[in-house]
Amino acid sequence: MPHPDTDKSKYENIRCPDCNQITDEIQKKYLANPAACPWCDGDIQADAAADVDEGIATQDIDCLECGRSWQDMYRLEKLS
Repeated sequence: MPHPDTDKSKYENIRCPDCNQITDEIQKKYLANPAACPWCDGDIQADAAADVDEGIATQDIDCLECGRSWQDMYRLEKLS
């Protein structure tokens, strides 16, 4: 689920082999709709289940339309 205030949200790790730099606009677009590719709005899929290590979960994501790949990163935190 996207962060309710995209100006305060920060996507920590999004990589694309075709891009030298990920812009704030791309990050905000992906956070607003994490079910679609932020570049082409195409369908995306996870390569496998998320890997969890020391409170950080990562998952490789591929776009089925434009072929870009990136990694979602989630920080797991205990709720108070």
